[in-house]
Amino acid sequence: MRTQLIDNLFIADLESGHPEGTGAAIVHACKTPCHQNALRYEGSLPSTDPNYLFFEGDLDLFLNIIDPKEPLFKIEVFDKALEFIDKHIKNREVIIHCNQGLSRAPALAMLFLFRDKSFDEAMNSMRDMFPQFAPNTGIQTFLREHWDHFKPANKVVKLHLGCGDIYLEGYVNVDMHESAKIKIDLKHDLGSPLPYPDNSVDLIQAYHLFEHLKFSSIEAIIKDWYRVMKSGARIIMEMPDFDETLKYVLANPNDNAAIASIYGSQEHEGQYHHWGWNKTRLKLLLEGVGFKDIQFPEPKDYHTQLEPCMRVEAVK
Repeated sequence: MRTQLIDNLFIADLESGHPEGTGAAIVHACKTPCHQNALRYEGSLPSTDPNYLFFEGDLDLFLNIIDPKEPLFKIEVFDKALEFIDKHIKNREVIIHCNQGLSRAPALAMLFLFRDKSFDEAMNSMRDMFPQFAPNTGIQTFLREHWDHFKPANKVVKLHLGCGDIYLEGYVNVDMHESAKIKIDLKHDLGSPLPYPDNSVDLIQAYHLFEHLKFSSIEAIIKDWYRVMKSGARIIMEMPDFDETLKYVLANPNDNAAIASIYGSQEHEGQYHHWGWNKTRLKLLLEGVGFKDIQFPEPKDYHTQLEPCMRVEAVK
């Protein structure tokens, strides 16, 4: 059994938790047999051993963790698991597995995904996402008692989606294309859910990305962006102003560059425009998702020198 929860995050049982040749990072949340096999011991490891709580390889984290009915756990084990997942999930698949795939593995996934929520809200969200979730009383009691310890620090997370060759310092620069000319922090298909927990992002900026996203998926995409944003977070987007572009094309029918503002340059797969947006359609979409204080100030991106553009700013 292997279940995908969000992009790049999976939970699994013992049998499905060791895929070969995938390049995945794996959290082995079981003492027997994984921690024992990794360190080649039987029974119990002395508590003085430096790898007693966990042992980390390049793409494997072996946790000395069982699933008792009593809360017999160490905070350091969970801290290390979160650190390991955070380190790898932006660039590769992460699999969390335990023996049955029903208690420890989904509990760790819940901690990663929903640590910004209350414990009860996190439990409900995890059961909605993975109805088979059946945490033993020990791990459930431990997490409830220590939940506040795991809440993320008040760090500012800013995303620059569809960054192309514009790298913004202080942002996580995200694109699905990477080359010698393009520097990115996270390679990600922006038509799929962002690999961030709920309510974790302070600012999203996206310049001339939105028109490249398929209209059939756009509502799900903007709902996912809204999901990861904190309350009060801002979104800033710029894109071609479809109405003004049409006016210009009708007045200049032989200007191929203007027509490219409608259809995209089509230089490669990612350079096709899938939809045309005006202020009315865009405002209706954002309002329908839940955004407020929607404003259309003057655009600032370099595309304003090339084509009619619009800028939208909104608040969650």
